[in-house]
Amino acid sequence: MKAMVGLFAILAVLALAPSKAEAQRHRSGNVNTPFGSFSMQEMMAAGGDPSAAQEIRAEKLMMQQQQQYMAQLAKQQKANQDYLKKHPEAAKAAQASTTRPAPTPYKAAKKAKARAGATSKATTTTPTKAVAGAPAVVKEKGSE
Repeated sequence: MKAMVGLFAILAVLALAPSKAEAQRHRSGNVNTPFGSFSMQEMMAAGGDPSAAQEIRAEKLMMQQQQQYMAQLAKQQKANQDYLKKHPEAAKAAQASTTRPAPTPYKAAKKAKARAGATSKATTTTPTKAVAGAPAVVKEKGSE
């Protein structure tokens, strides 16, 4: 009987004593810094460094904006595809406007002439009266 009373007393003390989880408070709330107010979770993620917390917040904001932009872009592309499915004449016009016309003979000749002119303006060495031991003189063609 004494053993039962002792066991009962020990169980009563354990039941009434606060546990370790209850002894620690849940940390929440805001932390005020010169960089602004941050939540406790943001500060703990940044290791207590307010400038690092500010950088993390900026990265999260940029990521959120990028996700919103991508969602908007996907929505616009889907709307454009739906429109082109409903209006095949618009699809043909859009396809015709995106294809490049073949270059005309005049434009092709003009481009070839421009390419040839660019290569002929390279620097060349021109023989002059050479003095023994002096370096050769380099002149650009057309600079005379």
